[in-house]
Amino acid sequence: MNYDFLEEDFDHAKKFAEFIGKDLNYYKYLHNTEEESIAKRILERGFHFESHLDHTTDLISGTDLIELKYFLIKRKRYGNYTIVIEIDKNIVDYLSRQIAKTPYHFSEILTNEAPFKGENDEPVYNLPVQFIKGYFNHINHQRVFNKHFQPDFYPEYFNTNIRNLLSGLNNNLS
Repeated sequence: MNYDFLEEDFDHAKKFAEFIGKDLNYYKYLHNTEEESIAKRILERGFHFESHLDHTTDLISGTDLIELKYFLIKRKRYGNYTIVIEIDKNIVDYLSRQIAKTPYHFSEILTNEAPFKGENDEPVYNLPVQFIKGYFNHINHQRVFNKHFQPDFYPEYFNTNIRNLLSGLNNNLS
């Protein structure tokens, strides 16, 4: 058996984990893309996701190398550029409490533009650039950091999004 290959593989996962970081105060999501130009565009414009954030991303701990290796194997077919998203847990927990006992998901609040219907007739939201830590290039292990990264970003329009969701729910109940 070629153990050099396993060591190289472990080293790759370790570099990836170092980029993600060990901060336990953030929820960490990963999304792969085929083209670096798309990864760069996400750093500039935010991340479009369909329906819920976890429909197009994988929630990970960021600290478990086996979990990261599994992600790399599972998602490799989607591309060699992994977008790393981190959101303060306090924000997610707060938003989740605001919409408890409703059909809504916290990620529907985290949009900085009005949702639109996507190809699958599902709403598409845009996650602000502040939650994008950057991307990792798995070809050359390059780490690209987002200068706008701010995982505890909480603009006033999140409160507006909550009110709009809840008023839409109340209008549907009338």
